[in-house]
Amino acid sequence: MPELNRLYPDMRLTIFEDRDINMLDKVLNGVLDIAIVESYAYHSSLHYLRLPSEQYMFITSCENPRMAAYRDAACSPEAPLDIDADWLADDLFICPSVKGRMNRQTQWMCSTYNFQPKRTLFLASGMTAYRMAVSGMGLTFQNAAYSTFVKTKERPLFIMPGGKATQHHVFALFKGEPRPGLQQDFMRLLHDRMSTAIYGEVTPMEYM
Repeated sequence: MPELNRLYPDMRLTIFEDRDINMLDKVLNGVLDIAIVESYAYHSSLHYLRLPSEQYMFITSCENPRMAAYRDAACSPEAPLDIDADWLADDLFICPSVKGRMNRQTQWMCSTYNFQPKRTLFLASGMTAYRMAVSGMGLTFQNAAYSTFVKTKERPLFIMPGGKATQHHVFALFKGEPRPGLQQDFMRLLHDRMSTAIYGEVTPMEYM
C-alpha cells in the first residue's frame, strides 16, 4: 500500500474485511473495485487474477532428534521430505489458535493424513509457531513462505506425506476488464509482492 500511495497520492482508499461471499457481492454491486478472496466462486460478470499460491506443510528443525537420519537431506518447500506424518505424532505439535483460517487448514490436514498429535501447543502467531518449530521445539503445519523472510540460525526441514505440499489458492476478483492505471497497478504490486515473499522472485501474472 505505501508503494501504491506513492504512485497515486490522491487516491481514495477504503478497505473492507468480510467473508468471501460478502466480498463477491460487494464487487458485483459496485461497492468494491477489487476483492481478495480465498475461494474461487465463479460468476459470469467477474474476472479473476490468480495470485501466487501459498504452500503449506509440516516444518521442523534439522536438530530434531527424530529427524537425525534426515539432517543432511536436501529438501525445500517445492520438494519436502516424504515422511509418514503419523511417525511424528510423538513430537510437540505447535498449532494455530482456534480462530482463523490457519486453524481450519490444520484441522483439514490432520483429518486428511490421520495425524493425531499427542501433545499440542496453541499459538496465535504463525510466525512464532514457525520460529519455535525451527528452533527444535517440535513441529508445526505452516506456510512455507516464512522460510524466505524469517531468518533463523537453524535450518528448517520441510516434511509432507507423499512429498508434495498442499496448495492454498488466493484470487483477486473484479468486474469487467482490469482498468489501466490504479486498478492494474494495485493488482501488479499485490501479485509481485506476494510472489517475492512466497517464491523469492516475481512470477508471471495469470488472469482467468
